[in-house]
Amino acid sequence: MTTYLESERLSLRPFAAADADLLIELDSDPAVMRYLTGGAPTPPEEVRDLAIPSILAGYERWDHELVL
Repeated sequence: MTTYLESERLSLRPFAAADADLLIELDSDPAVMRYLTGGAPTPPEEVRDLAIPSILAGYERWDHELVL
């Protein structure tokens, strides 16, 4: 897996299907989601069935290149 950027505290790399639980945890945090949905958590099945597949399809569409 390609790592785009790495520091002592951060590693920027593409999402993987195995990251679903981490994204569910993040999207369950009201302090994070207040900026995205006003605080409402994203249902876990939405992350697994919609968000992760959409992100992975985007990588295919952009030939796995980081587009800035």
